[in-house]
Amino acid sequence: MTLRPTPFKHTFMLTSTFMLLSVACSGEMSSTTRDTDTGATGETANTTGETGTIGETDVTGETDTGETDTGETDTGETDGGIEPIAVEMAWFDLLAGPWSGPVDPTPVGPIPTFPMDYQWQMDGSLHSNSDDGQGSVFEFTFTPEGETWTLLETGQLPGDFFQSYTLHPVEREGNRITWVYLDSPEFLSLDIDVDESSMEMSVAVMGQPHAVFSMMR
Repeated sequence: MTLRPTPFKHTFMLTSTFMLLSVACSGEMSSTTRDTDTGATGETANTTGETGTIGETDVTGETDTGETDTGETDTGETDGGIEPIAVEMAWFDLLAGPWSGPVDPTPVGPIPTFPMDYQWQMDGSLHSNSDDGQGSVFEFTFTPEGETWTLLETGQLPGDFFQSYTLHPVEREGNRITWVYLDSPEFLSLDIDVDESSMEMSVAVMGQPHAVFSMMR
């Protein structure tokens, strides 16, 4: 099968201990939203950060020992005592709607234009889907859970490359909220600062700057 050339490319860099999402674009992606509540909650086969390419190795690099679950219930709290914070609806109302802007820096150079369009879904979640039309899809879904929310971010590329992580809000200063992967907070964190006309999203992996999205209306 002959692949049609496209004006941009995406790259995933995978390791046995963690995955870095590296995206390179020289053109524009399209941002689309869902018409129904099907899948709006961001349900996927992987919601714990596993990928089909890493097999049984988790984000800390430890290999599955085959031990069974102890039956303990997940309380949303890590061993370090980090607990999700409450986030009011007004913050998400600021986030809702279309955004576009550059992503710079990234591990593979600047992205000139990256579109997002956060739309409310029938189940009460807030969802954005950026699709290049060639099999590369990046989704962000905020879902209410009591007084707090979760953020499910997923990325899919041609060739069965897929990753998915669920983040929780743990810290706030003004309109800037920090979201982390509770199972390993130092592995993945996301800062989102938003107002009526601008939104900045800063991604850190293993405590190091990874990508900065500078979005405008």
